[in-house]
Formats: sequence, structure tokens, C-alpha cells
Amino acid sequence: MLPIIHPTNQVVLLDAGWVLYLIILGAWFVYSIVNDNKKKKLLEDLQEEIKNIPQLSVRVTKTKMPEELKVGPLPCFWVELKGWVSHPRDEKIKLNLFIKDVYNNEEGEEKVMPLICPAIQQWTEGTSRFLRISHTINTSPDGHYQNWTHFGHVPIEYLSPPYRGKRKLRFTMVATDTDAESHWGSYDESQQEKIIHVGSTEINHTFKEVGFLENILNREKIENLSIQIALAIAATDGHLDQKELNEIKSWANLCTTNLEEDAAKEKKKRLSKFIKQAYEEAKAKKLAISSLIDDLNDKAIKEQKYELIDLLLRVVSADDNLSREEDAMLNKIVKKLDIDKKTYDEMKNKTLATVKTIQAATSGDKNSDEGLLGLTDEMTDKEKCKELRKLYSKWNGQTNSTNKKIKSRAKEMIKLIAELRSKYNC
Repeated sequence: MLPIIHPTNQVVLLDAGWVLYLIILGAWFVYSIVNDNKKKKLLEDLQEEIKNIPQLSVRVTKTKMPEELKVGPLPCFWVELKGWVSHPRDEKIKLNLFIKDVYNNEEGEEKVMPLICPAIQQWTEGTSRFLRISHTINTSPDGHYQNWTHFGHVPIEYLSPPYRGKRKLRFTMVATDTDAESHWGSYDESQQEKIIHVGSTEINHTFKEVGFLENILNREKIENLSIQIALAIAATDGHLDQKELNEIKSWANLCTTNLEEDAAKEKKKRLSKFIKQAYEEAKAKKLAISSLIDDLNDKAIKEQKYELIDLLLRVVSADDNLSREEDAMLNKIVKKLDIDKKTYDEMKNKTLATVKTIQAATSGDKNSDEGLLGLTDEMTDKEKCKELRKLYSKWNGQTNSTNKKIKSRAKEMIKLIAELRSKYNC
């Protein structure tokens, strides 16, 4: 016999089931609304966060090189980035820094000219000397710098603008595909699609050194001044040796190396005529080195000043003898040119190692030997001792040279250094 189910009980059961279903459905509905609101809020927050991320931005301050680099307190531009560095297609992106001189021409049109960087080849565009500093970094479609982030520091003395004086500089950061290449400080049409982000800022800076465009215009004058200075120092010891003159002629020929045949021939003819004229002036003691250096300082860049020093060292050592008069004059020239003394001392030491004789110091000239070793009156006794210890180590290492001339010179220099160390109790 089948059990009897009362209809009322069945209805009650059905009603309870629907209530439970409606409760669950309602809970799900409420949950969905709350969850959707949360998602919507998260999306709004994300959109707001993305909206607040700036486009690629650049900030530049003037400061000193970091101590940990151990290059001395050189003034530099400190470059920082902020904002988007994302790449929609690749995991890497290339950041390229350009520094350009901004000026108005006679018609009032804005013109820009990239700065050049003669000192560091890897900071230039391939074989050109226009400055471009590049770093490749890992990124993503949402890659960005939330805060100001250090990109690099650029020593100011490594840079050359077109003209000296107060200049407006534009620092431009271009984020590109890793294979993008610039030319003359910009990207041509074929490279435009590889540019992802661009940011820039401008600052003013006063350059004391001559600009590279000015330098190009003054190149002939600088060559003439270098020849005159070289002949004047060659005549310092009382006579002009043919070997010294040959070094100057050889240097003049190098000035025509990159010219086309006809232009090189014409320039050689001009320089030959000028050397003859300057030679007669040097013999007659009519070349004033001090005023010549002043004139060259006004027109030459540092690179040309070092080229002049190299020429002078070759000239004074051409007769296989370094006189104390020549050495004293070289020290004065170096000081007046305001070039790095440490670099000059290294250049001079190579010359000292190869000349046959060094003129002995005259009696009463107590500073002659010190000048020969690069010691100056401005140095304290402690600083002199420190330099003498370095020189002793340097020359002592050459006493075992297989070159007899260098070995003999090293022993001579060791003796001289030992006497001065004894003098200063070091």
C-alpha cells in the first residue's frame, strides 16, 4: 500500500524550496553587484593611476661627478627620467639622450645643433662626433618609472657646443626600438615608426671653452699659432736644430691628411711658406710665446691643446737632448693652457725615457730638478713626497727594460728622485 502524501504538505515543501532558491539567487545577485562595483572601482582606480603616469619626462640638474667614480669633482649634468618607457611589442627598449644647442637665426627661426663629444667615442653616433648616449633596458606594455630615476651623468668638459658663452641646451630623451638609428642627432622618415616615446627639457649653461663651429672657422689660425709656438720653444736653448724643424714640417703635413689631393697640395704649399717665415722670426727672437699662447687659448679646444703639447715634446726631444730652459718653458705653457697636469706629466715621462741626455741643473737653480719631475711651488711637502713615491715606482719598473736607453734613463731618474726624497724626508 502506497503512502498517502497530503497535498498541503507537498505545497509547503515546494514553497520552502522556492524560498531557498530565491534567497540563493538574491545573494548571488547582491554578490554580483558588489563584486561588479569592486571590479569597477579597481578599474577606475587603475585608469586613474594610468592617467596620472606622465609621458616620458626629463629632469636635468648641474652637480659634481659622484665620488665613487674616482674621477675628481668634475662638474656634470645629472639626467633623470620619469613616466612611460613601455613598449607595445618588445621586451626591451632603447633610451637615447641627445643634447642640442637651441638658438634663433637672423630671421628669428628656431634652429638646433647637436653638441659633439670628442672625448668618449661610445657617446657618439657611430663614426660621427655628435652626442648620443644610449641605454637598452627591459620593459613591458605597462613599463614606466613612477619616480624620478637616474639615467646618467655627463661631464660638462666632455661636451662641445657650436659656440661658447651662454647657451640654451635642450635635453631630449627618445625611447625607440633597439635597432633604431639616428643621424645628425635626429631620426629620418624610415626610423619614425620605431620611435615609442619622446620627452625633453631645457636649461641654460655658459661654456667657457671655444665652440666647435668657431673652432672650424679658426682652424688655419690655430695651425699657424702651433707652428710659431713650436719654433719659439725650439729656439729657447739658443739654436734651431734641423731635426726640430723636421718635426714641425712632419706635423704640418699631417694637417693635410683628410683633404682631397688638390686642397692638400695647396695647403702644404701655404704651410711650407708660413714655416719659413716663422723660422726667420724665431731665429730673430721675434716670437713672443706668452702672447701666442693667449691667442691660441682664445681659439683652440682642449684636444688641439694636447696636440700642441705632443708636438712641443717631439720638437724639444728631436735633438736627443732636453734642456732645462726648454723644460721650464714647457711647464709655463702647460700652466697657461690650463690642461690636466697629470696627463701632461705622463706625456713628458715618455719623452724623458727616450732622450739621450737631460741637461744638468745649473748651480743655484734648486727648482730645476723639481720642475723636471712635475713638482710645483704650489704643492706642499706632503704632496711632493706622494708624487715622488709614485715616480720612484714608475721609473724603478723601467730599470729592467731591455732598451738600453730607457734603462739608463730610468737609473738616472731614480737617482734624482732619491735625492729629492731625501731633501723632503720621504
